[in-house]
Amino acid sequence: MPNALEFVESEFGPIPVLNGRRLASKRNPITEARSWVERQDRKSSDLIVFGFGAGFHIEELQKDKEAKSFLIFELNEEIAEYAKTKGYEVITTKEKLLQIVEQSFPSDFQVLFHQPSIQQQMQDYDEALYYLCGRKKEGLEKALKRISLEIDTNNELDSKLFLDRDLASYCKAKPMDRNYNLLNVLAEILK
Repeated sequence: MPNALEFVESEFGPIPVLNGRRLASKRNPITEARSWVERQDRKSSDLIVFGFGAGFHIEELQKDKEAKSFLIFELNEEIAEYAKTKGYEVITTKEKLLQIVEQSFPSDFQVLFHQPSIQQQMQDYDEALYYLCGRKKEGLEKALKRISLEIDTNNELDSKLFLDRDLASYCKAKPMDRNYNLLNVLAEILK
């Protein structure tokens, strides 16, 4: 899918529109961003935000005293360039994200999802999440515990395994591909 980026003007500044979808409210993006920050069920003060969008949620997150440190991960290069014009450093590849996290980020980080920013590339963001969280011992233990309890007699994974985001794309995979994909992720984790 082509990534056609445009901007619409608002009284709060330009609002990015990607493939015809606004990445923030045109009427009141600041209130929307505050609401997004307040809705996050945060378990860590070290955060990785998936999706830059218009950046209003990032600005509000910077004001939050509980957010000690955060990284911004944006796969769309045009949006990443826009973020840079606003003074933000943005990570654009899962390999770079993993490298930074492994070298200099606390192990108890949490990933926050800005849905308007990631919805058009959900599969790519999911892949990055698995790539990132698969290296975390807790994530692996959690996934393996659920998987070991839920594999049916045909060695196919039951869709009820995928209630949260950590393995959601496997639910979408073709039945014959699910186990293969899962084994690839587990092999990558165990390297």
